[in-house]
Amino acid sequence: PIFAFLWGIGFGLYYPATSATYVSIIPPGSETELMGLFYFVGKVLSWMPPVVFVILNNVTGQSWVGIWALVIFYMMGLGLWCMMDMTEARNMIANLTDAKKKVASAMSGDTATSGTATSASSLETGQVQRLDTAMTTKGGCPDTEL
Repeated sequence: PIFAFLWGIGFGLYYPATSATYVSIIPPGSETELMGLFYFVGKVLSWMPPVVFVILNNVTGQSWVGIWALVIFYMMGLGLWCMMDMTEARNMIANLTDAKKKVASAMSGDTATSGTATSASSLETGQVQRLDTAMTTKGGCPDTEL
């Protein structure tokens, strides 16, 4: 009974924690696309823990072996989740957002975003190319400031 209670508490925290973590590092404007990917990958891989449970249960004849295999799966996931540098991920998203605002204001000549009148020529071509390259090679998260 205690194990079942703890298992229920763990699953009660698991789903909101994974969604909240993922949502907090999604670049603005990509929410729909990346949440679709999140749920697709989650559903594609959701078959693995039950299959491992069934195999271990059938091979050993002991259901507790399969249960502990599931515990190991979730501990590995918790370990990977704890190794994420959320501060760095949020900083990368903030840099991306700032870079997009700079490019958008430079292209439109908007003064509200930058505080001073800018034009497309005020941004060096190399800066825009670096932003474009960073967005396509790093999943939308540039690691350098413009």
